[in-house]
Amino acid sequence: MNLIKISSFPVASLFLLIPYCYIPGAFIVFMVKEKSCKSKHLQLVSGVDVRSYWISNYAFDASVFLLLTLLVMAVFMFYGSDSAEVFVGDLESFFCTMALTFGYGLSILPFAYLCSRRFHNHSSAQIAVIVSLEVAEVGPFVHGIFNSQFCFASFRELDSSRALFSSWHISL
Repeated sequence: MNLIKISSFPVASLFLLIPYCYIPGAFIVFMVKEKSCKSKHLQLVSGVDVRSYWISNYAFDASVFLLLTLLVMAVFMFYGSDSAEVFVGDLESFFCTMALTFGYGLSILPFAYLCSRRFHNHSSAQIAVIVSLEVAEVGPFVHGIFNSQFCFASFRELDSSRALFSSWHISL
């Protein structure tokens, strides 16, 4: 039974990574729409300081992401500690999962803001951010799973040939 829980953890983590790629896409829509309909320009011309504009946007988006984090944790608690043991099994893992989820939100919002400067159409911005995050987040995760399960022999061969390439600083 314990082996089933350990082997299902990567699958559960993968299914958690995919929805987190869509969240910044929702935040970038409003930034691009404000830029394209000149709402941001109107606010800046009306006397709003640039720092105040970005800080207020960030604070609002962070509060929305905090609400989203609390809802995600409520869903984990709803499933119970048996099925989501890795995420909410004890108090320490609950707060670590909550801190990681909220920290992801705080770090992905500036990425979405930077990406919003490049686009004039909100739907193309949303799609571009979602696809780039799926490649950047899910790609290395899937590579790590396949690398750890299927490539043990190649690591042994690399370790035995390390003496031949000692000047190349290969680390495993």
